[in-house]
Parts: sequence; C-alpha cells; structure tokens
Amino acid sequence: MGDKDIYPVWEQYYLKHTTGQAPIRFKFEPGQPVRISIVQNGMDKAHRGTYSEEIYTIHTRIPSNPPGYKLRDSMGRDIQGTFYESELISSPDHPDTEYRVDKIHGKRKGPGGREQVLVSFVGWPPDNQSWVDKASVRT
Repeated sequence: MGDKDIYPVWEQYYLKHTTGQAPIRFKFEPGQPVRISIVQNGMDKAHRGTYSEEIYTIHTRIPSNPPGYKLRDSMGRDIQGTFYESELISSPDHPDTEYRVDKIHGKRKGPGGREQVLVSFVGWPPDNQSWVDKASVRT
C-alpha cells in the first residue's frame, strides 16, 4: 500500500459520513409558549399535574439529536440548561386562560376608579406579581 492509498482508507474508516442523516425537525418555534415536565416520584399526587404551571417561551433551538431548546421565563430571563422535546409541551396562551391565585399582596384604585389587587400565582416565581381587577379574582 502506497502513500496515495492511505487517504481513501483513512476516509472510509475514520471520516464521519453525514450523507444518510435526516434533517433535524423541530417541534417548537422560537417565541412559542411551552410548559416544562415536572420530575415526579412514586408518591406524588396525579391531580397536581405533570407539567409546570408557569409558562416559558422558546428562546433558541439547538440542532442536535434529539433537538434541544433554550427557554426564557415570563420576565424575559434565560433559564439554565437545555430542554428536549420530550420534556416540553405546547401551551397556547389564550387571553381567557385562568391562573390559580396563590396570595393577594395588596390593593389599589386602578384606572377608572376600579379596585385592583396585587396577586401572585401558584407555580410562578414570587417576583412575578400582577395587578388585576378585583372583580376578575375568584375566591
């Protein structure tokens, strides 16, 4: 075997051939709202759900096998780590979606003299508080 035969043999055994791989197909688009699966043990209650109550947004897609995603929380902060499609579920954020109130922190008079309350929601970070009309809060 001469020097001219070495490269074809090396290429055959050591060079990674990518011709047979299918293109990566992403399930989620950047900006799409998603929820994260919650790690559960055998004693968790099923009625608590298997996905987070907080809604995250797809920030970037990572072309890997399986495809990965970087997320941002509702305040626009990056979430540490990479999440795979099997850990995420699409969560359409409709305006009529109801969220469970964890605690009422304060009251004020809003625009038009309407009474508003400062609330935090179950499953959301404590710094994610919102002023909402008191009439829209069910107890």
